[in-house]
Amino acid sequence: MKLCIVSLKKFFIKDGTYWTYGGFGDYVKSFFPYFEKVHLCVPVSTDIIPGTYEMKHPKLTFTHLPFYKNEFELLLRWPLILHAVKNDVRDSDIINPRIPDMTGVAGWLWAQYYNKPHFVSVLSDIHNFLETPDNTRTKGVIKYGLYSWLRFYLLFENKIFQKSLCFPQGQLLFNRYPLAPASYRWISSSVYDNDIINASPLSCEKKTIRLLHVGRVTRAKGHKYLVQMIPFLKTLIPNRRIVLICIGAIDPAIRTELFKQIDQAGLENEIFFIGNIKHGNQLWQYYDKSDIFVFSSLWEGTPKVLIEAMARGLPVVSTNVGGIPGMIEHNVNGLLTPPQNPEAFAREVARLVLDKNLRQRCIHNGLKFAKNHTIEAQTRFIMEKIHNVYL
Repeated sequence: MKLCIVSLKKFFIKDGTYWTYGGFGDYVKSFFPYFEKVHLCVPVSTDIIPGTYEMKHPKLTFTHLPFYKNEFELLLRWPLILHAVKNDVRDSDIINPRIPDMTGVAGWLWAQYYNKPHFVSVLSDIHNFLETPDNTRTKGVIKYGLYSWLRFYLLFENKIFQKSLCFPQGQLLFNRYPLAPASYRWISSSVYDNDIINASPLSCEKKTIRLLHVGRVTRAKGHKYLVQMIPFLKTLIPNRRIVLICIGAIDPAIRTELFKQIDQAGLENEIFFIGNIKHGNQLWQYYDKSDIFVFSSLWEGTPKVLIEAMARGLPVVSTNVGGIPGMIEHNVNGLLTPPQNPEAFAREVARLVLDKNLRQRCIHNGLKFAKNHTIEAQTRFIMEKIHNVYL
């Protein structure tokens, strides 16, 4: 059988070899044991960026979709995308459109047209984006147009849920569509069984407290609130040095503003941006040298990095947005705090530093959660539901 995945995830090609970043590659690889062929319809560029990893396997093939720099370019090129994925959907046995994005929508439309078995991955919550005040730099007519388009898209997304086997990420997104005939809450993972450490490590025992954030440095991730949080944290634990390590590519649109904020706060020697790091052992070294994982997003689906942090024995402090409360239970396997509130965030980080019992409880329960949500476990869950519906 042949699986066709239609996604906006960007790939890069050099000398005939494909490269990508983030956890999507692990998601793709997880299907190799179940399918004879896995075909990707994705945007492909010839530019290579740091932190990418090779995607090469005898079962893996590609269709190059038009590359894009932003959502506006994606919409303009959507007719080309719609045409490009038609034959791949027709010639495949099972289709996996990934939404919300117009690339995945193109795959879904052809799956409907050809009456192909398909399962839809719903990766993030547009409602959450629309409800967040600091969600975009656009203003006036452009912002109104963006919001109008997204509200129209949500009506269409509702139709997708009514007609398809869907895997929304997290409980909140799952609850958006309670009448969907075949919808299953799912949490995407980038952690394999053998990535999980065997014992609870010590943390926050040294003079320097190392905070870690992993993820793209964009407006959506709320890094400016982490910067604002550190002075509050210093007043709560004045006898400790605070260091924040941020891994991930920086969006040029916020680089100048963010670094100016850091300089004005006098934190240039305490906040470090590492850029992209290859997923796997190289990335695990940063987790293993840190004390607390911090996550400040303004809106989210179910971020894989939270499972990564728990798998490596890091206690987690995160904003309570999107599907995150379905992953983190407050005071059990991590701590939750409101978004865009650096003072509240600092209080929760300080609690973990000062309360060893709380810290060890979060670490212990986080490891249990990670073991139940590995790539292997989540793919078995998807394949079971596909088998029940289609096979």
